[in-house]
Amino acid sequence: MDLDEEIRQRNRRYLQLALILLASGYLALASYLGLVWATVWMSPVFGSLLAYWLVQHWAGKSFRWLRKRAYAGTDGIYHAYDDLQVRVRWNGAFCEVAMLDVLNVLRIPKDEQRKIIRRLALRYPGEVYQCAQKEWWFADAALLDWLADKGQNLHQHVLRFRRWFERETFPALRRKAELGQVPGGSR
Repeated sequence: MDLDEEIRQRNRRYLQLALILLASGYLALASYLGLVWATVWMSPVFGSLLAYWLVQHWAGKSFRWLRKRAYAGTDGIYHAYDDLQVRVRWNGAFCEVAMLDVLNVLRIPKDEQRKIIRRLALRYPGEVYQCAQKEWWFADAALLDWLADKGQNLHQHVLRFRRWFERETFPALRRKAELGQVPGGSR
């Protein structure tokens, strides 16, 4: 069984357990307070679950126009992973990712970030570089290699982050570049 299937099965088990606990809590309140008061007491929980479900399952489908409006003018540079900004751009040959955004997503403290940037610049010469605006960028191959090494201990967060780049972000940006819809970046 691959990691994605294992995560899906674990999430299904958690969902089933949560639904059982929610139903038993509602039934316990209904037997103690009555059906009307139990519904009043549980309405904030039901409302938050409904809002979560709508955002997770409908915000990306029915309201695509809203998302397109929100991201209009960003030229495909700004992406979000777990609600944290990750800047990804196309430089004409490959994808580039802002190093500070990657380090922030991985929750690396600010005082450690400079040391890591220096080590990575030495480890991946030419693939980790500073642009004209004095900002550090990863080439896509170097980033995936570093995340693979960092994910050797099977840390779920790092593995999910790497898969996000491999399966969602980089292929979409490459497709846009093939169609000529992405402006070229600069070193």
